Amino acid sequence: LTRYLSQHKNCSMTIVELDSASGAEAAAYAKNSYVGEELGDIEKYHWLATDQKYDSIIFADVLEHLRNPEAVLKNCSQVLKDTGSILISVPNLGHNSVIISLLNDQFMYSETGLLDRTHIHFFTYENLVKTIKDSGYYINEIVPIYSRVGENEIPATYAQVPVSLERYLRKRKTGYVYQ
Repeated sequence: LTRYLSQHKNCSMTIVELDSASGAEAAAYAKNSYVGEELGDIEKYHWLATDQKYDSIIFADVLEHLRNPEAVLKNCSQVLKDTGSILISVPNLGHNSVIISLLNDQFMYSETGLLDRTHIHFFTYENLVKTIKDSGYYINEIVPIYSRVGENEIPATYAQVPVSLERYLRKRKTGYVYQ
């Protein structure tokens, strides 16, 4: 993402990355970087030690890895321009695949995806909206990424639930929202 924004959109970026290897790769395309277990830990707030104000802040699959995502979002106001925006992408724990799995007494972590074993915070649509609003922001636009049951990393099918429940799940507004 950092390389693309730098090379194709001519953006000047600051990155905060906990993983040293990923951070080193991305830092090559960033103006400033906070990388590694100390500087790259978003919740240690080293990135706030700047006079710079940003047009945009991107949390691409980050908030679910934080102990207190609301506090991090609130602190963004210190470095975000008044006309700035925050782009957030998080997995939806309310996806029908997760619900079907839970109804069948299954909650299997995976290496990636909705139930990534490194997630320490989970979001559904409603509690993400609440987190954003409680952090002092408003939502300008929501662009969901969809995934049908059986077409993602969670081994769930509608055959695992009664037909009446299947009908209900298929009608849920956010049941197919993956992110």
